[in-house]
Amino acid sequence: MLLLESIGTSIGALRSDLGKVLELLDSERDGPAASPPERQPVRSLPQPPASRMTKVKNAPQ
Repeated sequence: MLLLESIGTSIGALRSDLGKVLELLDSERDGPAASPPERQPVRSLPQPPASRMTKVKNAPQ
């Protein structure tokens, strides 16, 4: 029975925290920062040297 009470208390606390988070999100959405954030350029991953690529392609199977 004590376990059920502690679970209920935990769920109540989580609901309260979630409500606060949702309020913050709503206030930010409606605030001056309503415009979408600037997009960051996508970085391309460095490509391995061609010599390594040929070694992988020509590896015995």
